[in-house]
Amino acid sequence: MKRRPMRILLTMQLAYTRAYGGATRSNRCICEGFAEKGHHVRAVTTAIDKNRTEEQFQHELANLGVRPKFKDGVYSGVANDVELRLIEDVSQLRRFLAKEIDEFDPDWVLVGGEEYTQNLLALALAKGPERVVYLAHTPQFLPFGSESFFPSKRGAELVKSSRLIVVDGWFFRDYVREACGIDSFINSLGAVHETHPVLYPNLANFDRGRILMMNPSGLKGIAIFVGLASACPDLPFAAVPGWATTVEDRKQLEALPNVEIWQNQPSLDDILRNARVLLMPSLWAEGYGTSILDAMRRGIPVLASDHGGPKESTLGVAQLLPVAPIKKYMNEIDDSLFPMPIVPPQDIRPWEDALRRLVTDRDYYEKQSELLKKTVEDFVLGVSIDPFEAVLLKMGQEGAGERGSAQATPEKTVTADKKKKLGANLRALSPKQKAMLRKKLEAQRRGDS
Repeated sequence: MKRRPMRILLTMQLAYTRAYGGATRSNRCICEGFAEKGHHVRAVTTAIDKNRTEEQFQHELANLGVRPKFKDGVYSGVANDVELRLIEDVSQLRRFLAKEIDEFDPDWVLVGGEEYTQNLLALALAKGPERVVYLAHTPQFLPFGSESFFPSKRGAELVKSSRLIVVDGWFFRDYVREACGIDSFINSLGAVHETHPVLYPNLANFDRGRILMMNPSGLKGIAIFVGLASACPDLPFAAVPGWATTVEDRKQLEALPNVEIWQNQPSLDDILRNARVLLMPSLWAEGYGTSILDAMRRGIPVLASDHGGPKESTLGVAQLLPVAPIKKYMNEIDDSLFPMPIVPPQDIRPWEDALRRLVTDRDYYEKQSELLKKTVEDFVLGVSIDPFEAVLLKMGQEGAGERGSAQATPEKTVTADKKKKLGANLRALSPKQKAMLRKKLEAQRRGDS
């Protein structure tokens, strides 16, 4: 008997068309994977988010082969069999999402977790908690746990009320279990970012290229990158600023004569073909660290921090090096609109020793390149959307499932409760906390979360 195709709706605060960004690429890949299996998939997201322009948006649409229709504030089209509803004004996203859920009537609503307010999740749960799947990619965006940027009792209850929490790897799964006592589902496809295995060319070159870091920032370990560039003035370095890079970070990079600042590109090949080594010295708890896989698949040797997700995404073959991880944040936000990390002093000597060996020992470099590329290609061959599909089909057959008692409070009840406590909560805030809250709320209104 032929199964009825599932109706699946994805929503997230991030723009669906973004060419880069691990969470976006992962969620888009999930949609395309389900669509390729014959399911009816629709994405309801913002059109343009933080640090992106209308010109970039139109270029990304063209790269996806989309010629959208625009009506009543919504860009509509189809990309790789996924129906798109891209909302021009992010402040209207919830209103359009409510309408789309009512009209599309999905079997499953996938909610991207890169939204600290959990407002999209609250709406999806109010429309039917038994069909909500929460896609978590970043521990810091969860409203609970030791790494949370914005812990929230209400947000924690909302996430825990989802029918299923989906993560990219074992580190994140253990983190969620320890933080809230719930088992999550590992979707390895979220780390690979493509529905079909692709054999990439080996772009490694011992004789040329720069020592590369993506998204240089306090969180990602710019302290180690700057320390290495200063200690190795004879070596060429490069950095690609990202969402966490602040004005101060740029100033540090610009002050170093052996560091070039590169622009991000829609095609990673255009960046990595000019890289000799990738540095991933993350000091925060990465959910997975997909840049590592991106480099390994192209034969680029990687030096990564022995902390969080990179311990897993190196697949046991890339070199892991010690760091002093970030454990505290200031009660201030930086110009990337996230809490400012308190970065402990870092010992760069192990990093310098490892880097020097890679750039001076040709045989070692080439063997590393070959090993990394072969290992990740074998890993990718075993990844598909099939396990995720099987879980949703099984849960659909089982009905509401075992978490019925933990379902979210209807949105009207949550709102009423919030009104009752709002005055007291605001009066308890310090002047600095009130200023931070105003700034974050204004950023959320603009869609900068």
